[in-house]
Amino acid sequence: ISLGLVGSEMCIRDSGRMGLHTRAKRIPLPQYLLRISAILVLAFGLAYVLNLTIKTIPGSEQTDYFKEVADLYTKDLTLPDGSVVTLNAGSSIFYNNNFGQGNRDIILEGEAFFDVEPNKDLPFKVFVSNSTIEVLGTSFNVKAEKFGIQLCVVSGKVAFFETSNKNNRIELVKDEMVKYNTRKKEFDDKIDLNPNTIAWKTGKLEFRNTPVEEVLYTLAQYFDKKLVMDKNLNFQDPLFSGEYSTESLEVILEDLNITTQQQFEYTINDKELVFSVKN
Repeated sequence: ISLGLVGSEMCIRDSGRMGLHTRAKRIPLPQYLLRISAILVLAFGLAYVLNLTIKTIPGSEQTDYFKEVADLYTKDLTLPDGSVVTLNAGSSIFYNNNFGQGNRDIILEGEAFFDVEPNKDLPFKVFVSNSTIEVLGTSFNVKAEKFGIQLCVVSGKVAFFETSNKNNRIELVKDEMVKYNTRKKEFDDKIDLNPNTIAWKTGKLEFRNTPVEEVLYTLAQYFDKKLVMDKNLNFQDPLFSGEYSTESLEVILEDLNITTQQQFEYTINDKELVFSVKN
Protein backbone atom coordinates (compact mmCIF):
# COMPACT_ATOMS: atom_id res chain seq x y z
CA ILE A 1 0.00 0.00 0.00
CA SER A 2 1.39 3.45 -0.92
CA LEU A 3 0.26 6.94 0.10
CA GLY A 4 0.59 10.09 -1.94
CA LEU A 5 -0.73 13.65 -1.77
CA VAL A 6 -2.07 14.91 -5.11
CA GLY A 7 -3.11 18.56 -5.10
CA SER A 8 -5.66 18.95 -2.32
CA GLU A 9 -6.50 15.23 -2.26
CA MET A 10 -4.99 12.21 -0.57
CA CYS A 11 -4.41 9.32 -2.94
CA ILE A 12 -4.28 5.74 -1.58
CA ARG A 13 -2.95 3.11 -3.95
CA ASP A 14 -3.40 -0.61 -3.34
CA SER A 15 -0.92 -2.61 -5.43
CA GLY A 16 -2.68 -5.64 -6.76
CA ARG A 17 -1.54 -9.16 -5.91
CA MET A 18 -1.96 -12.48 -7.66
CA GLY A 19 -2.52 -10.71 -11.01
CA LEU A 20 -5.19 -8.27 -9.73
CA HIS A 21 -5.24 -4.80 -11.28
CA THR A 22 -4.01 -1.78 -9.33
CA ARG A 23 -6.81 0.47 -8.11
CA ALA A 24 -6.73 3.95 -6.57
CA LYS A 25 -9.18 5.80 -4.37
CA ARG A 26 -9.03 9.55 -3.93
CA ILE A 27 -10.00 11.06 -0.57
CA PRO A 28 -10.34 14.86 -0.34
CA LEU A 29 -7.75 16.30 2.02
CA PRO A 30 -10.33 17.97 4.32
CA GLN A 31 -12.07 14.61 4.74
CA TYR A 32 -8.74 12.91 5.45
CA LEU A 33 -7.83 15.52 8.09
CA LEU A 34 -11.30 15.14 9.62
CA ARG A 35 -10.72 11.39 10.02
CA ILE A 36 -7.34 11.99 11.68
CA SER A 37 -8.96 14.50 14.05
CA ALA A 38 -11.64 11.94 14.98
CA ILE A 39 -8.97 9.38 15.81
CA LEU A 40 -7.12 11.87 18.02
CA VAL A 41 -10.34 12.86 19.81
CA LEU A 42 -11.08 9.19 20.46
CA ALA A 43 -7.59 8.59 21.83
CA PHE A 44 -7.75 11.60 24.18
CA GLY A 45 -11.26 10.57 25.22
CA LEU A 46 -10.07 7.10 26.21
CA ALA A 47 -7.18 8.59 28.17
CA TYR A 48 -9.61 10.89 29.99
CA VAL A 49 -11.93 8.00 30.88
CA LEU A 50 -8.96 5.96 32.14
CA ASN A 51 -7.88 8.87 34.32
CA LEU A 52 -11.37 9.12 35.81
CA THR A 53 -11.50 5.38 36.37
CA ILE A 54 -8.32 5.28 38.42
CA LYS A 55 -9.67 8.04 40.69
CA THR A 56 -11.62 5.53 42.72
CA ILE A 57 -10.73 7.05 46.09
CA PRO A 58 -13.40 9.55 47.15
CA GLY A 59 -12.10 13.09 47.63
CA SER A 60 -8.77 12.43 45.91
CA GLU A 61 -7.58 14.89 43.25
CA GLN A 62 -4.23 13.27 42.56
CA THR A 63 -3.63 11.48 39.28
CA ASP A 64 -0.23 9.94 39.95
CA TYR A 65 -0.65 6.53 41.57
CA PHE A 66 1.85 4.05 42.94
CA LYS A 67 1.16 0.32 42.77
CA GLU A 68 2.74 -2.30 45.01
CA VAL A 69 2.31 -5.99 44.10
CA ALA A 70 3.14 -9.25 45.86
CA ASP A 71 3.35 -11.88 43.16
CA LEU A 72 4.33 -15.34 44.41
CA TYR A 73 5.35 -14.45 47.96
CA THR A 74 4.30 -12.11 50.77
CA LYS A 75 5.78 -8.63 50.61
CA ASP A 76 6.57 -6.12 53.39
CA LEU A 77 6.64 -2.42 52.60
CA THR A 78 6.70 0.88 54.48
CA LEU A 79 4.36 3.64 53.32
CA PRO A 80 5.38 7.32 53.23
CA ASP A 81 3.63 7.98 56.59
CA GLY A 82 5.59 5.20 58.31
CA SER A 83 2.75 2.66 58.32
CA VAL A 84 3.81 -0.89 57.48
CA VAL A 85 1.88 -3.15 55.12
CA THR A 86 2.36 -6.86 54.51
CA LEU A 87 0.78 -8.04 51.27
CA ASN A 88 -0.25 -11.65 50.91
CA ALA A 89 0.81 -13.41 47.70
CA GLY A 90 -1.25 -12.33 44.70
CA SER A 91 -2.37 -9.08 46.36
CA SER A 92 -1.78 -5.41 45.51
CA ILE A 93 -2.37 -1.88 46.82
CA PHE A 94 -2.60 1.53 45.17
CA TYR A 95 -1.97 4.97 46.71
CA ASN A 96 -1.40 8.44 45.27
CA ASN A 97 1.55 10.79 45.50
CA ASN A 98 -0.14 12.90 48.17
CA PHE A 99 -0.27 9.97 50.61
CA GLY A 100 0.79 10.95 54.12
CA GLN A 101 0.23 14.66 53.45
CA GLY A 102 -3.29 15.30 52.14
CA ASN A 103 -4.64 11.79 52.66
CA ARG A 104 -3.81 8.29 53.84
CA ASP A 105 -6.00 6.44 51.33
CA ILE A 106 -5.26 2.95 50.05
CA ILE A 107 -7.01 0.79 47.45
CA LEU A 108 -6.63 -2.93 48.23
CA GLU A 109 -7.01 -5.94 45.96
CA GLY A 110 -6.57 -9.28 47.73
CA GLU A 111 -5.34 -9.55 51.33
CA ALA A 112 -3.06 -7.40 53.47
CA PHE A 113 -2.07 -6.81 57.08
CA PHE A 114 -1.77 -3.14 58.12
CA ASP A 115 0.20 -1.76 61.07
CA VAL A 116 -0.90 1.88 60.97
CA GLU A 117 1.17 4.79 62.26
CA PRO A 118 -1.02 6.94 64.56
CA ASN A 119 -2.17 10.30 63.18
CA LYS A 120 -5.34 11.75 64.74
CA ASP A 121 -5.52 14.50 62.11
CA LEU A 122 -5.34 12.23 59.08
CA PRO A 123 -7.39 9.00 59.17
CA PHE A 124 -5.99 5.93 57.44
CA LYS A 125 -8.54 4.54 54.95
CA VAL A 126 -8.57 1.27 53.04
CA PHE A 127 -10.97 1.03 50.10
CA VAL A 128 -11.84 -2.53 49.14
CA SER A 129 -14.70 -3.48 46.82
CA ASN A 130 -17.68 -1.28 47.81
CA SER A 131 -16.50 -0.77 51.39
CA THR A 132 -14.24 1.46 53.44
CA ILE A 133 -12.17 0.71 56.56
CA GLU A 134 -11.11 3.78 58.55
CA VAL A 135 -8.67 3.98 61.47
CA LEU A 136 -6.41 6.47 63.25
CA GLY A 137 -3.74 4.07 64.45
CA THR A 138 -4.11 0.32 64.80
CA SER A 139 -3.23 -3.04 63.27
CA PHE A 140 -5.68 -5.14 61.31
CA ASN A 141 -6.03 -7.66 58.49
CA VAL A 142 -8.28 -7.27 55.44
CA LYS A 143 -9.13 -10.02 53.00
CA ALA A 144 -11.21 -9.39 49.87
CA GLU A 145 -13.06 -12.52 48.76
CA LYS A 146 -15.33 -13.14 45.76
CA PHE A 147 -18.52 -11.90 47.40
CA GLY A 148 -17.29 -10.64 50.73
CA ILE A 149 -14.69 -8.94 52.88
CA GLN A 150 -13.18 -10.28 56.09
CA LEU A 151 -11.79 -7.84 58.65
CA CYS A 152 -9.74 -8.87 61.70
CA VAL A 153 -8.61 -6.30 64.28
CA VAL A 154 -5.42 -7.11 66.20
CA SER A 155 -5.12 -3.80 68.08
CA GLY A 156 -6.93 -0.48 68.35
CA LYS A 157 -10.36 0.39 66.99
CA VAL A 158 -11.63 0.22 63.40
CA ALA A 159 -14.69 1.60 61.61
CA PHE A 160 -15.96 -0.53 58.72
CA PHE A 161 -18.68 0.88 56.46
CA GLU A 162 -20.25 0.82 53.01
CA THR A 163 -18.50 3.53 50.98
CA SER A 164 -21.70 5.02 49.55
CA ASN A 165 -23.68 4.72 52.80
CA LYS A 166 -21.74 5.49 55.97
CA ASN A 167 -24.78 4.66 58.10
CA ASN A 168 -24.32 1.01 57.13
CA ARG A 169 -21.36 0.52 59.41
CA ILE A 170 -19.87 -1.48 62.23
CA GLU A 171 -17.02 -0.78 64.67
CA LEU A 172 -14.54 -3.37 65.89
CA VAL A 173 -11.97 -3.36 68.66
CA LYS A 174 -8.98 -5.55 69.50
CA ASP A 175 -9.44 -9.30 68.99
CA GLU A 176 -12.68 -8.99 67.02
CA MET A 177 -13.46 -9.99 63.45
CA VAL A 178 -16.39 -9.71 61.06
CA LYS A 179 -17.44 -10.62 57.53
CA TYR A 180 -19.28 -8.33 55.12
CA ASN A 181 -21.40 -9.57 52.19
CA THR A 182 -20.68 -7.21 49.29
CA ARG A 183 -23.71 -8.34 47.27
CA LYS A 184 -26.28 -8.09 50.07
CA LYS A 185 -24.40 -5.20 51.72
CA GLU A 186 -24.82 -6.85 55.10
CA PHE A 187 -22.50 -7.48 58.04
CA ASP A 188 -22.40 -10.77 59.91
CA ASP A 189 -22.30 -10.68 63.70
CA LYS A 190 -18.92 -9.85 65.22
CA ILE A 191 -17.01 -12.81 66.63
CA ASP A 192 -13.76 -13.34 68.55
CA LEU A 193 -10.63 -13.19 66.45
CA ASN A 194 -9.46 -16.56 65.14
CA PRO A 195 -5.64 -16.29 65.14
CA ASN A 196 -5.43 -18.66 62.16
CA THR A 197 -7.00 -16.00 59.92
CA ILE A 198 -3.67 -14.15 60.08
CA ALA A 199 -1.44 -17.25 60.13
CA TRP A 200 -0.15 -16.27 56.67
CA LYS A 201 1.34 -13.19 58.40
CA THR A 202 2.40 -14.63 61.78
CA GLY A 203 3.57 -18.03 60.51
CA LYS A 204 1.76 -19.69 63.43
CA LEU A 205 -1.18 -22.10 63.53
CA GLU A 206 -3.13 -22.52 66.76
CA PHE A 207 -5.89 -25.05 67.42
CA ARG A 208 -7.86 -25.15 70.67
CA ASN A 209 -10.41 -27.98 70.80
CA THR A 210 -11.09 -27.40 67.12
CA PRO A 211 -13.33 -29.72 65.05
CA VAL A 212 -11.24 -31.83 62.68
CA GLU A 213 -13.00 -30.63 59.54
CA GLU A 214 -12.26 -27.03 60.47
CA VAL A 215 -8.62 -27.99 61.02
CA LEU A 216 -8.48 -29.53 57.54
CA TYR A 217 -9.93 -26.44 55.87
CA THR A 218 -7.47 -24.24 57.76
CA LEU A 219 -4.51 -26.40 56.73
CA ALA A 220 -5.59 -26.46 53.09
CA GLN A 221 -5.83 -22.68 53.02
CA TYR A 222 -2.57 -22.11 54.87
CA PHE A 223 -0.58 -24.49 52.65
CA ASP A 224 -2.39 -23.27 49.52
CA LYS A 225 -4.07 -26.56 48.60
CA LYS A 226 -7.51 -27.49 47.34
CA LEU A 227 -9.21 -29.70 49.93
CA VAL A 228 -10.76 -32.90 48.54
CA MET A 229 -12.66 -35.13 51.00
CA ASP A 230 -14.33 -38.49 50.53
CA LYS A 231 -18.09 -38.04 51.10
CA ASN A 232 -18.07 -41.15 53.30
CA LEU A 233 -15.46 -39.70 55.64
CA ASN A 234 -16.88 -39.16 59.13
CA PHE A 235 -14.68 -37.96 61.97
CA GLN A 236 -17.34 -38.47 64.64
CA ASP A 237 -16.69 -34.98 65.97
CA PRO A 238 -13.26 -35.40 67.61
CA LEU A 239 -11.59 -32.16 68.68
CA PHE A 240 -7.98 -31.27 67.99
CA SER A 241 -5.49 -29.06 69.83
CA GLY A 242 -1.95 -28.05 68.90
CA GLU A 243 0.40 -25.20 68.02
CA TYR A 244 2.66 -25.16 64.97
CA SER A 245 5.09 -22.73 63.39
CA THR A 246 7.82 -24.42 61.34
CA GLU A 247 6.36 -27.92 61.12
CA SER A 248 5.56 -29.42 57.73
CA LEU A 249 2.05 -30.29 56.59
CA GLU A 250 2.90 -33.99 56.90
CA VAL A 251 3.87 -33.63 60.56
CA ILE A 252 0.61 -31.86 61.43
CA LEU A 253 -1.46 -34.46 59.55
CA GLU A 254 0.22 -37.30 61.41
CA ASP A 255 -0.67 -35.63 64.73
CA LEU A 256 -4.22 -35.23 63.45
CA ASN A 257 -4.37 -38.87 62.41
CA ILE A 258 -3.47 -39.95 65.94
CA THR A 259 -6.23 -37.74 67.38
CA THR A 260 -8.80 -39.28 65.04
CA GLN A 261 -7.51 -42.80 65.82
CA GLN A 262 -6.27 -43.46 62.30
CA GLN A 263 -9.64 -42.80 60.65
CA PHE A 264 -8.32 -41.46 57.36
CA GLU A 265 -5.68 -41.73 54.66
CA TYR A 266 -4.33 -38.75 52.79
CA THR A 267 -2.29 -37.83 49.75
CA ILE A 268 -0.61 -34.52 48.98
CA ASN A 269 0.23 -33.22 45.52
CA ASP A 270 1.12 -29.81 44.10
CA LYS A 271 -2.46 -28.54 44.13
CA GLU A 272 -4.58 -30.82 46.30
CA LEU A 273 -4.88 -32.26 49.78
CA VAL A 274 -6.96 -35.46 49.42
CA PHE A 275 -8.56 -37.36 52.30
CA SER A 276 -10.23 -40.76 52.06
CA VAL A 277 -11.57 -43.42 54.44
CA LYS A 278 -8.84 -45.70 55.70
CA ASN A 279 -9.21 -49.27 54.41
